[in-house]
Amino acid sequence: MHQERFVMACDVGTSSVRTALINLRNGSIKPNSLITDCSIELFTHPVTMHMEQSSINIWKQICNSCKKSLQCSNTSPEQVVGVCFDATCSLVVWDVEKNKPISVSLCNEFNHATNEEDVRNIILWADHRSKKQAEEINSTKHEVLKYVGGKMSPEMEMPKIKWLIDNQLINLENEAVHFFDLADWLTYKCTGELSIRSQCTTTCKWGFVFDDSSNRKEIICNGWNIEFLKSIGLEQLVQPTNRIGSNICEIGRNISYPLTKQSAQELGLLESIPVAIPVIDAHAGGIGMIGAVFNMNENNTKDDLCRTIVIIAGTSSCHMAASTTPIFIDGVWGCYRNAMVQDMYLNEGGQSFVGALIDYVVESHPKYFDLVKLVYEETKELNISNLKKKVYQKLDDILELLREQRNLKCVDILTRDIHILPHFNGCRSPLADPNMRGIISGLQTLPLNTNEHIYELIHGTATLVLAPQLADFEPLALLYLSTIQSLAYGTRHIIDEMVKKGYNINNVFMCGGLSNNELFVRQHSNATNLPIYRMDGDSMLLGCGVLSAVACQEYSNMFEAMKHMCHLNRNKDVIPQHDTQEYHQKKYNVYLKMNNDFIEYREMMK
Repeated sequence: MHQERFVMACDVGTSSVRTALINLRNGSIKPNSLITDCSIELFTHPVTMHMEQSSINIWKQICNSCKKSLQCSNTSPEQVVGVCFDATCSLVVWDVEKNKPISVSLCNEFNHATNEEDVRNIILWADHRSKKQAEEINSTKHEVLKYVGGKMSPEMEMPKIKWLIDNQLINLENEAVHFFDLADWLTYKCTGELSIRSQCTTTCKWGFVFDDSSNRKEIICNGWNIEFLKSIGLEQLVQPTNRIGSNICEIGRNISYPLTKQSAQELGLLESIPVAIPVIDAHAGGIGMIGAVFNMNENNTKDDLCRTIVIIAGTSSCHMAASTTPIFIDGVWGCYRNAMVQDMYLNEGGQSFVGALIDYVVESHPKYFDLVKLVYEETKELNISNLKKKVYQKLDDILELLREQRNLKCVDILTRDIHILPHFNGCRSPLADPNMRGIISGLQTLPLNTNEHIYELIHGTATLVLAPQLADFEPLALLYLSTIQSLAYGTRHIIDEMVKKGYNINNVFMCGGLSNNELFVRQHSNATNLPIYRMDGDSMLLGCGVLSAVACQEYSNMFEAMKHMCHLNRNKDVIPQHDTQEYHQKKYNVYLKMNNDFIEYREMMK
């Protein structure tokens, strides 16, 4: 009997590793192979808010997860014919001579750790320590910057490297010091190929330029612009030794490198199976989702990809749009060639604080723990993560109850007097302003019961307090809804800027953790007046599966693989409620004015 064949897909997020075996024939995840419980250590400094990780810790968790995928699904290594990684766009620093991590931390105790797993050699993507360096780079106004919406973000790698040098943590005189995007380091770890990098990672986060200008004399190393690097003081990254990649590989081609014997043993896979060129995690999600366009209608072509925006919504969000010709949009990253879909250009908007903002607004509310207690008493749920999910479900129930009590057609209209500017951690797109901050307008007072809490603290017992009623949580529920709406208006703002420059967006494909939040999806559909489509499977792991399937030559190109492997669940379609459009237009106008108001306030206080 012919055995089914699979590829190992590995998704490295901010806090965990996920692996699964993807069926080469139809893109499905093999039952019991999806592993999601391998957590990554994240070190956050409480004062500086520096966020760091260990690549050794991540690698160990990947190995654990891959072996679990095989064991739990009863799959033999012989059935796995390829492997592909996606990862956050975090910066890895590595000593290639000693084969050891190099610390990026200001904390001395971690700079000389004897256990390599304790060495923090990764600056997390969300770490904004390099805002000053990003501003210095942007002040050059070099033409390379037009490929990142006119400004480099502190979340990109060149500002991070410059920060390391400015703070004397890295000495470029040491030619053993090399720099990687996390996905590229994982591929290096698996193959031993030091020079290879992904065109996805280098184009999107490093200032690598792949277009007609690549033939100009100041462009070296297949796209690294030495003139630009000199202007920011980083020419030593490519001269005399290239430590950021001299072999920049296109994604979605029949290009791969063999898995080494040591890495194969650690992962539980066979030696020499092809390792595909990797991608950033959001872009893997984009590949998995946008490929489903071909299965919406059998007559759909590459042109239909250009009418779809993919939103990867989780802790942060990315807004991916593909085009057949280059389009430049102020404040939106790109255009990037071959960064997500082969032979096409990518524009990438984004919001740095999405799921994290919802959690912050809800969990910082004075009524939050009362609601947690109420939900716990009702459910007796002991798992913290599951309990928090049930809290959000309760907020949804409260909003629906308020809608019924007020005889409204939909919950959207409950927030008429509450408006939020969601840039609590800066605005990535389309303003490209890391110094933007959040605003909440329309707050009202509510009883705090502080005396009861103080009494309980002093005496160890609570005074007689009436059990909380659902009405007590109305202000919290409305803030929750308004936060989601503000993020939806941020998405509309990004789409509007794309449309102004030539895009014709008709559909939204959504994936990521928040795509399972029906309120989040509904508000985005209503706020943008666009239908939203989703899939059952995990789009990031599927994206890795597509790339790996092409790399091991199961399919001749990415488009052929997409047609066989990427599928929507049409039962999850969300169509906009057109009778809410006037309301959302008014709210959107307030959102735009709040952006301008914040900038005006900032100028007044200079």
